[in-house]
Amino acid sequence: MAIPTILVTPPEQRALLVLAHGAGAGMRHPFLEQFAQVLAARGVGTLRYEFAYMEAKKHRVDPPAVAAARVREAVAEAAKAAWARCTWRASRPSSARSPSR
Repeated sequence: MAIPTILVTPPEQRALLVLAHGAGAGMRHPFLEQFAQVLAARGVGTLRYEFAYMEAKKHRVDPPAVAAARVREAVAEAAKAAWARCTWRASRPSSARSPSR
């Protein structure tokens, strides 16, 4: 099951930041929205994600092991998103190819 995320990818993206919310606000908080737009204007994409307790609409934060697992999931999602945007992965330079025998 995919976790809830919001991916912002500027046209000339040069980095991707995985961005978590605080204990009192979710990934759609206006501050995070604005922060993501400011970063995008500077070529930094963001992947915001929801912790499990916020997704379940609970008021108590997740235990550390559950929170850490969600962070790992978000980083994996970001890696997939970044890889999907890579243009160089399909065309390697000739020096990177295996020599012919």
